[in-house]
Amino acid sequence: MHCARIKGFTLIELMITIVLLSIVAAIAVPNFVNFTRNNQIQAKAEETYRLLQYARGEAVANRVKVEVRVANGQWSVWSRAADRSTLANTRTLQFNSAQAQLRASALTNNRIVFNPNGSATAANITVCRGTDTATGYRIQVRPSGAMSLYNKGKSNIAGTSLASCTP
Repeated sequence: MHCARIKGFTLIELMITIVLLSIVAAIAVPNFVNFTRNNQIQAKAEETYRLLQYARGEAVANRVKVEVRVANGQWSVWSRAADRSTLANTRTLQFNSAQAQLRASALTNNRIVFNPNGSATAANITVCRGTDTATGYRIQVRPSGAMSLYNKGKSNIAGTSLASCTP
């Protein structure tokens, strides 16, 4: 009777494969962690920018003053109720400070006010992780109400590097 030859991997082939996979993992994991952190910061910057756009849009559409209040690390939009008698919280920005920190320039009474004509309280906001300016974002709110979200690590449209995570 003829025995069929059994095919398989030798121990050395398996060990070489495991070593190669370990090397690839050692290279890929730190890059993946940095990629995730950078995406968290970018997402928070874009979310903050959209919150400010929402507040301005509400002010213009409803012809009332809308406030973005900063308190206890939370950013929330307050606008007049339908009867215009009281202010109501319409939206709140939740964030994990371990992922990104939002810092605003000196705000009057810790708020940015959007007027019915679209104008606003001027403000500069940075979104960073710690003090890493290379991955930080800057949001600028002008008195006209126009807003800009600058590219990662940049402080203006001309591409000047972000000097500090403190606005």
